[in-house]
Amino acid sequence: MRYVDGFVLIVPKKNKSAYIKMAKEAGKVWKKYGALEYVECIGNDLHNDMGSEHKIMDFPKLTKAKPSEDVWYSFIIYKSK
Repeated sequence: MRYVDGFVLIVPKKNKSAYIKMAKEAGKVWKKYGALEYVECIGNDLHNDMGSEHKIMDFPKLTKAKPSEDVWYSFIIYKSK
């Protein structure tokens, strides 16, 4: 069974280019040491519009991200744990 390691990160919007550069290098390292795949996802339209009756917390509230920050979700897939 495959194993996934995931991360939620907050990155200042002004540092987006530097983060992408670092993430590309990190992906190479993880693949060198056995990762099958490495994925970076930047959040877009993450706010929960389902109403207060639903007990769902969106990533911006969960992470307390500021308007000047982006929420990223990154994950690495391995063959097994």
